[in-house]
Amino acid sequence: MDTTLSKPDRLYQRLATEFSTGIHHGTLKPGERLPSIRQIAQQRDLSISTVTQALRVLENQGLVEARPQSGYFVRRTTARLPEPTQVAPAEEATFVGVNAVLAKVRGACQNPALEPLTTACPSPDLLPTERLMKLVAKRARSMELECHTYGRLRGSRTLRRQIARRYLDLGFNVTEDDILMTHGCMEALSIALRAVAKPGDTIAVESPTYFIMLQLIEMLGMKALEIPTHPRDGISLEALDLATRDGAVKALFVIPNSSNPLGATMPVERKRQLVELMAARDVPIIEDDVFGDLQFEGPRPLPLKAFDKAGGVILVSSFSKTLSPGFSDGWILPGRFLPQVELMKSLNSGPMPTVMQMALAEFLESGGYEHHLRQLRRALGQQVRSVSEAVAEYFPDGTRISRPSGGFVLWVELPQGADTLALHARAASENIGFAPGPIFSAAGRFQNCLRLSCGYPYTGQLEKMIRRLGALAQG
Repeated sequence: MDTTLSKPDRLYQRLATEFSTGIHHGTLKPGERLPSIRQIAQQRDLSISTVTQALRVLENQGLVEARPQSGYFVRRTTARLPEPTQVAPAEEATFVGVNAVLAKVRGACQNPALEPLTTACPSPDLLPTERLMKLVAKRARSMELECHTYGRLRGSRTLRRQIARRYLDLGFNVTEDDILMTHGCMEALSIALRAVAKPGDTIAVESPTYFIMLQLIEMLGMKALEIPTHPRDGISLEALDLATRDGAVKALFVIPNSSNPLGATMPVERKRQLVELMAARDVPIIEDDVFGDLQFEGPRPLPLKAFDKAGGVILVSSFSKTLSPGFSDGWILPGRFLPQVELMKSLNSGPMPTVMQMALAEFLESGGYEHHLRQLRRALGQQVRSVSEAVAEYFPDGTRISRPSGGFVLWVELPQGADTLALHARAASENIGFAPGPIFSAAGRFQNCLRLSCGYPYTGQLEKMIRRLGALAQG
């Protein structure tokens, strides 16, 4: 058999090798913009498809990156920064006081210009908004009667069945009767927390943890106990074991897949051990799995609920991070707490709008959701890498950064002595935003840390923001 390459194959591979050599020898500098595809084709008398193939080879090799509406750029090859340090265990549970700080941070974040690095949501450009709106319009026309009546308290059975099928595909048994739809993930978290704890109770949380959960704990008059959390492997089981021995902890809140803000994904065996430990201590787990569908590579990671044999894991999630924040459809798998959750849902907000749910159900059933997720994961993975490389280049010496395997948030640890609340105020005055570290802690820890969102495409303007933020962080 003739194994020689055909002429078109030789051409695109030769071109890829030419650019690769230039990058490795330093002729093409990190961050440098390549000529446009059309320019390259004209300069070398090649077809557009040949040049495009060559650039895809370089992109797969991690040597170049495509930036929307900007072209191809040489990827930075700066050395990886070390991971953030893991904090020591908290000495005791504490009443939370984040709402006042968050009010100031949010007040400064009303400017839409601050969204790209602040908001933990994907860019609207990455979401299938047009397709979803067409489905909503179609359903509204065919379901006129349903628009004027209350829906089911648990939500559309059709949508719940589609969600259940996704969990079945992961390998654990869920039916539509196990699921209750909610007005977004926030309502689900609030209901779950009230179902398992009362004012004065202690809730164990990751450290750092999602600030919305801290707000809920504060508003309900509960206390938070911060548990050390590894930036890659998640919450410390050893510290959690010690913290739950005396029976003071009444519930655990955890984000085991692509956590917010660390981006950590717990290994499978540690997930199993966590569920077994909490079941033995009779401590309910509230699991936020909203980022679970956004793993960059490999299979979708299992939630803790997959290992739950006693019904003690309450899983909450929504489509807000994958489809649209405006589609405020979340859900909760309450396990053995279904009666309490159902009662609270009926008193809290009642039935869900049917038309939106049916549109989402059709999108899932058609395969559109899976197709969209594949594109979204690739885009978010690239954006996380680009922002990480920019932080490595522009932030002060001694900076540390997380290495998430999914989601789209980065946890950045500045050198000791940095004050990210003060930095936030300075950056906001220049239309640059981020989430300062202390809002992710019940006790105001992480003064020198911050969270960056990577939900927006990496453009020249975004790079300027990161470069300027790094300069401000230099002091």
